[in-house]
Amino acid sequence: MDRFALSDATSPRIYDDARLTAALVAAHRGGVAVEPPTEALSLARGYAVQARVFAERHAPLAGYKLAATSPGGRTALGVDAPLVGLVNATEVIHGGAVPSTPRPLYAEAELVLRIGIDLPPARDSGAPALLGSLADAIDAVFAGIELCSSRFADDDVAAGALVADNCLLHALVLGDRLSDRWEARLAACPVRLWQGTASSAEGSTALAYGHPLKALAWLAAWLGEQGRGFRAGDLVATGSATGITPVTQSAPIAARFGDFGGVQAHIGFQDKDEGEAK
Repeated sequence: MDRFALSDATSPRIYDDARLTAALVAAHRGGVAVEPPTEALSLARGYAVQARVFAERHAPLAGYKLAATSPGGRTALGVDAPLVGLVNATEVIHGGAVPSTPRPLYAEAELVLRIGIDLPPARDSGAPALLGSLADAIDAVFAGIELCSSRFADDDVAAGALVADNCLLHALVLGDRLSDRWEARLAACPVRLWQGTASSAEGSTALAYGHPLKALAWLAAWLGEQGRGFRAGDLVATGSATGITPVTQSAPIAARFGDFGGVQAHIGFQDKDEGEAK
């Protein structure tokens, strides 16, 4: 059985984007796992399906998550740039229980940045002025754990299908507020993720596109290509600092960001599309 298989009761193969959208929405609401599309999706189609699924879940946009921010991740997916997921407000957990899921869960420790002001659409992600303006716009930095879970019955999917599935986002847990502004010390902060007595995964915030601000700038330029800019209050999960780690739903998951602070995630029992977690 594949790692992400729910059961033998999966939805039929999807042949068009509308049916794929409906199946993914149903899976978010507790339906059966979705068979991967038989036809490869382009990134453009994947993002179009992602947007439709997001709209049909009827929750406000809370921010964005970045995936494939490491060279190894991009190589494995055959892409040359990070991938973007949309975070809705019900998926942001402030120290409470994370909704449970019948699917396997994976955890990533991530630095989460909050934008404090509206910003115009950006253009050049490498412009020093953009990096400076983004750093100045950050009004909070959080320790975060992203919990990932596929809605597909088979995890061996191409990048377009991964994007359609919102880059596997299940929940974004926010822990300690590490700073009220961007600090250079956060650019290469050591990070450790663990669950119970299991071996910990270790890494650095620098694994997020080489530097969390560079990851943020890439996203700003990606949004700018669509005529969009960050809005005050937007959260950005900048990419995994510890890789992707299998976790169970039987014990808390914790991460520590150097001497700055940490975060802990507990698995709960209420569906996130039905209300706040207990």
